[in-house]
Amino acid sequence: MITGHVRSCIKYFEKLLQRTTIDEWKRYTILQHLSIAYYFVNEFDPALKHALEANNVRLDGIFNGN
Repeated sequence: MITGHVRSCIKYFEKLLQRTTIDEWKRYTILQHLSIAYYFVNEFDPALKHALEANNVRLDGIFNGN
């Protein structure tokens, strides 16, 4: 039951990433949420992919003044 809700959240967050008007902080947050959601449904490869991408956004954009 909960897994279905998590999968719906994953679809929603994936659609949000397609938007061109999100700032770096929102992109970082969405990627973190995607990582957690994929981990929750035991899909570890996409979870790691999104966590690493979030880390790159965080390091390259938010805290470096870009």
